[in-house]
Amino acid sequence: MEILRKLTPLEDIFNFYTQETNSLIFPTTFIIESHIDLFHHHKITSQSIEIWKDLHPLLSSSLKKISNDFFLIKNNENKKNNVHFLKPSDSNSLNWLLIHRSQFMNSFQLEADLLWRLFIVELDSNLPNGCFKYSFTINIHHSISDASNNFAIIAELLGLIEKNFTKKLHLSEDQRFAHSEFELNFPNDPRFGLIDPNTSLEQFIDYEKKPLLPEYFKHGLKFNICSNSNGKFTYLNGKDYATFLDLEQQINDSSTGYEFKKISHSALKKLYGKCKVKNLKLNSIFEVISSIAFKKISEKFSGISCSNETNKYEVTINIRPFLNISNNVMGCWVSFFEGELDLDFEETDENFWSIKFWSLCEKKCQALHDNLNKREFLSREVAEGSAILCKILKNGQRFKDYAYNYAISNMGDKSNQALGDMFKIKEYYTGLSYNVDNEFGLLATCSINFNSFWSFSYCRNLFCDEAAKLFMDSIEEYILKASQ
Repeated sequence: MEILRKLTPLEDIFNFYTQETNSLIFPTTFIIESHIDLFHHHKITSQSIEIWKDLHPLLSSSLKKISNDFFLIKNNENKKNNVHFLKPSDSNSLNWLLIHRSQFMNSFQLEADLLWRLFIVELDSNLPNGCFKYSFTINIHHSISDASNNFAIIAELLGLIEKNFTKKLHLSEDQRFAHSEFELNFPNDPRFGLIDPNTSLEQFIDYEKKPLLPEYFKHGLKFNICSNSNGKFTYLNGKDYATFLDLEQQINDSSTGYEFKKISHSALKKLYGKCKVKNLKLNSIFEVISSIAFKKISEKFSGISCSNETNKYEVTINIRPFLNISNNVMGCWVSFFEGELDLDFEETDENFWSIKFWSLCEKKCQALHDNLNKREFLSREVAEGSAILCKILKNGQRFKDYAYNYAISNMGDKSNQALGDMFKIKEYYTGLSYNVDNEFGLLATCSINFNSFWSFSYCRNLFCDEAAKLFMDSIEEYILKASQ
């Protein structure tokens, strides 16, 4: 057995939730337009995937528990097929969604499993431009990847397939070495925190364990998928993978809900223009818009005004740029800071969208700049906090004051991602599974060519499907209003 490295405290937290509660399972789907028939040339595709695995030691790793800690170990014995080429029996552009949502329940077995699975689904083999349409759904253990990395390594894989197909594939040892070096051993890695022996954990433990969200969010409609379709997914050799009905039943029984949206090209283009003129980060706009949307659903389900309340949420940040490493480097390189917005406004007021809204965005943008400039997310205190949280969770306790209505993850604009000539990433959707009472939901967004892709994954035990749909509908409504 070759031990690669110990998990960082944050990676260990994600692994704890995945192993102990089937939470924070992390599927991401890319809708891809291809000039290559990947199924006809599946041997070239599979060969490229093997080369891709060689670039990243964590793609050939498993997890092993040694004493009380978890370690990444090299896995050369995996006999399972973790790359699935699937053909649906009928043509539907949303067939990818069944695979994506079913992966929220598909965890990883310690020591035996590699920490990722890839599902390549043929969505259309006869596009008007002669191209093919596929979904790539990668279910990757959150301890070895994050959203920025997911996008980078799938783009990298597509580049390898193209170069392999055109016989232009020449990998340098430097490229392989850079990935291996930083995935396994980053000098002075700020993610590894140690708990000060003089620190008392009692001050961090929540013994009351109050509900994370108000009870009224549970009391709305539950939406189940029921297509009554006899369709199924089959492998290239004709064997069945799963029927649509079986996958629908798994999804309906799941505690993880999922909503997604593609938001208007023209609206986002106008919003980009306004942000540029006002010198505002788009992330601050999304913080305010999501808060207004959360206020709306809170008032609908509670029946009372929320103008005296504060929306607290968590902002995810990719720390790789601050450490001068590329997004291709695997592992979990994210940190968080707290965001909050007082809801003492009325979004229906006459001048709200022309004056008050932009004033709120300016304040959030300044707060974002302040957080980035302080770089507290790279501090010893933050790393120690992750270690404390990890220990508390493993002791079966809850962290005090760790209560946010949702986390927001903005991937930014991915239009300029280098992909070569044969592939285009057209859409992007991610999410996390939720199965416990102290984790709630992830609001994730990414922009490609002025199209904005949003997804909201949430715990159905805390938040009803009706509220989640209204939340996403309201975000779309407010983006359109802000863009006018």
